[in-house]
Amino acid sequence: MHTLNYENSTENIKAVKVEPLENYRLRVFFSNGETRVYNAEPLLKYKMFIPLKNEAFFAKATVKYNTVVWNEKIDIDPEDLYWNGEK
Repeated sequence: MHTLNYENSTENIKAVKVEPLENYRLRVFFSNGETRVYNAEPLLKYKMFIPLKNEAFFAKATVKYNTVVWNEKIDIDPEDLYWNGEK
């Protein structure tokens, strides 16, 4: 029987810290000790993410609910941040 190693599984990846960077990028620190830089600029074409075009608002990114959020309506899935972030 195969058992899943949850310590290394991305199913349990959680963002623990975020640093907003220039050009709509985020440096995200994860629960597995890894850090990735995520480019959020492609998301800005979607209606839900349009408020992030305001750089002052974008800079207010924080970690809540184990992922990056700006308010109760705008967040990015932690798996997306992890898999699509650059090491």
